[in-house]
Amino acid sequence: MILGLRGILAALDDAETEREIVEIVRDSFAQLTSADVTALPEDCRPGRIRDSHDIAEYALRLGRRRLVEDTLSDPALLYDMFEILQRASTRLARLPAPPAQSAVARDSDAPLNRRS
Repeated sequence: MILGLRGILAALDDAETEREIVEIVRDSFAQLTSADVTALPEDCRPGRIRDSHDIAEYALRLGRRRLVEDTLSDPALLYDMFEILQRASTRLARLPAPPAQSAVARDSDAPLNRRS
């Protein structure tokens, strides 16, 4: 079981950037002991979480496992981790999209094609 789950979920709800969300997820999983991690199925053990794509991929993996897993002696940890990732994914989806780069700015960043 992850300590302070309600606080973690509230912090995710209040997060305003992808970076904040990633840090909250990382911090929440940092409290796992080596015994906690070992008790999880291998494909559900936390890996490196760098961005929203890692959160989404990990949430999908845990969600799939949660649907079929009936051999865990204590599934509470897996469920808590999934709840954190699900809330993080939902919050990420609700963040405003970054402003689109204008075509002029994109073109000015492109290397010039010069012919000699």
